[in-house]
Amino acid sequence: MEKRLALVIGNSDYQGVSKLKNPLNDANDMANCFEKLGFDVKKFLDTNCDELNGCIREFAMNLEDYEVVLFY
Repeated sequence: MEKRLALVIGNSDYQGVSKLKNPLNDANDMANCFEKLGFDVKKFLDTNCDELNGCIREFAMNLEDYEVVLFY
């Protein structure tokens, strides 16, 4: 089987707007589905801008090691 990597981000708490209800549940559900499909999953919940940029950079640095990549 090919190597698979998924980056899953769920943010529900943004500055200046009401907290969203479903992003964390959705991210957790999708991460579980991707794991069942054989993906290595990197999941980040309620990240700030700096953390988000860092996890995207780390994800991008690992792309060459995988045949299939997914960003959710």
